Amino acid sequence: MTTPRTAFRTAAVLGATAALTLAGAGAASATTAENTVVGNTVSVTFTLEAGQLLGDACGALLAPTSAVPELTAAFANADNADGLQALLATLTKNDSLIVFPGDLGTPLVSLVPAVAPSRTVTATNVPSNVYALVSFCGSDDEPTIDAPLIVGNPAEALTGSLSGLGGDALGMLSSAMGGDEDGGMGGDPLGSLAGMMGGATE
Repeated sequence: MTTPRTAFRTAAVLGATAALTLAGAGAASATTAENTVVGNTVSVTFTLEAGQLLGDACGALLAPTSAVPELTAAFANADNADGLQALLATLTKNDSLIVFPGDLGTPLVSLVPAVAPSRTVTATNVPSNVYALVSFCGSDDEPTIDAPLIVGNPAEALTGSLSGLGGDALGMLSSAMGGDEDGGMGGDPLGSLAGMMGGATE
C-alpha cells in the first residue's frame, strides 16, 4: 500500500532525465490522462496515442486549489526536460502537495509503445478535502489541471478545504447555505456544495 505523501528523492527525480528526453519535452502531447476517485483513493491513467512511436514520462500530484496559479506559472516556466526536472526537485520539499508515486521512487512513470503504452499512478489514503489534480507529461506544453476535485466524504472535504481560509469561513458558508448559527447545515448541504462547484449530486 502506498502512502499519498511519499516524498520522492531528488536523486531519483534527476535520474528520470532519460525518460523525459525520450518523451521529447515541448513536443505536441499525444498522451491522454484520465482520473478516477473512489473514496479516498485517486488514480490517474496515462495512455499513449495509438500509433505513437515515441514514449513519454508522466506524473500527477494533488494540491490545494489555492496553489493552482502558482503551479500553473511554475510548469509554464519548465519548458524543457531540464526545467521540469528542476521543478520536480523543488516540489519534493512542499509538504502541502500529495505526489503520486511512480517508477523506482520517482514521481514519473515511463510509457513505452508496444511494451507499456498505458500506465496508472495511484495515491491512497488521501485526506478528505477539495483538491486541484495536476497531471503532466514530458511531451506536454503545459499540465492538465482538474479542479475542484472532491476526495473522500464531501462534508469532510468541505470542512478540510475551509479550514485553511481563516476567520469564520465555515460559519459564513453554513449561513449562506441555509445553516444555523452553530454552523449546522440545513436543507441539502451536499446539493448546495455541488451547485456551488458546478456539479450535481446524482
